[in-house]
Amino acid sequence: MIVSLSEIKTHLRIDHSDSDSDLQLYILAAEADVGNFLNRSLSSWGPEGSPVGGSPSAAVPEPVRHAVKMIVGDLYENREAANADITIHINPTCQRLLFPYRIELGV
Repeated sequence: MIVSLSEIKTHLRIDHSDSDSDLQLYILAAEADVGNFLNRSLSSWGPEGSPVGGSPSAAVPEPVRHAVKMIVGDLYENREAANADITIHINPTCQRLLFPYRIELGV
């Protein structure tokens, strides 16, 4: 994972462990979503953001890490949306943070 549970809990200002298992699932979902948007595996980041070996969490650019945190926050805050008549839209700020890191966009 490129963000830890403790980072997410700090970001969301959560000081209990009641939601830890849900948050772990949201982290995985957010990272998969970001990877799909970027057309790359987040585990492929290397030093300086290049796709070579190294510690993935240290090499992933901060805007990408922050977008994951924002998506986890959206998933957490809107966890009842599947049961209600609420539409979730992609956060334009996340798109702005991620777009410079997209690859293989095609024509």
